[in-house]
Amino acid sequence: MRPLVLFLSLINISLASDMVFGFKSPVFNGVGYSAHVFTQENLARTRKQAIKDTLRNEAEQAKIQAQNTPLNTFINNLQARIYSQLAAQVTEQIFNSGGATFGIINLQGGATITWTRTGDFATLYIFDPVLVTLLK
Repeated sequence: MRPLVLFLSLINISLASDMVFGFKSPVFNGVGYSAHVFTQENLARTRKQAIKDTLRNEAEQAKIQAQNTPLNTFINNLQARIYSQLAAQVTEQIFNSGGATFGIINLQGGATITWTRTGDFATLYIFDPVLVTLLK
């Protein structure tokens, strides 16, 4: 009799529930699917943009390295010294009391420097067609 009472008491204690299966992926169950698609699209777009940025940076670095040769450095230094001497000569002509009162200098690329001196005043005009084009 005891085993029967013990068995009956165990039946009342044990509970059971239905087994329910559900997909966890929003692709299959539809819950949160739009957020899932949005996240996937953002990840793909970010990845593509990172690749584009990396390629653009590498191209710019290669261009800078190609321009940074000893010959280009020499040419840049020479141009800087020539322009410095030219600026010194223009300054000397503008402020020399016995020199000319008017002058025009045409530079490479179409830039023009015009200066006039009237009495104690000197006026310097600099025209750069590249800058004018950029401002339009």
